Amino acid sequence: MEGEKVDGQIKDIHIKVADKKLPILSLSGGNQQKVVIGKGILTTPKILLMDEPSRGIDIGAKTEVFEIINKYAEEGLSIIVISSELQEIVAISDRIIVLSNGIKTGEFYGDEIEQDTLVLASYKGHH
Repeated sequence: MEGEKVDGQIKDIHIKVADKKLPILSLSGGNQQKVVIGKGILTTPKILLMDEPSRGIDIGAKTEVFEIINKYAEEGLSIIVISSELQEIVAISDRIIVLSNGIKTGEFYGDEIEQDTLVLASYKGHH
């Protein structure tokens, strides 16, 4: 049963692995990140919290990670992504809450989500 679930995640989120029994450190950074996401998904969460999911991985792996995020969001999973990468957040978000110095300085939906608006909201927390 466990092996089947692992095989399912490897296939579902396209983890490139020669042998599933090899240590995670033998994988590329992007595939290590996908393993972490897959482990989280196996817990069947209602909400998945992802802190800097694209930090330290190459552009191809970033694209794959965001495709995985979009896939599960479309399936109805609520995903909270924390990131300092503004362009990435704008590209994948349906709703953004800006926190600056511990203060909520903005909340944006759909067409309101623009880099300039987010920058201005983050600046508010410094005054």
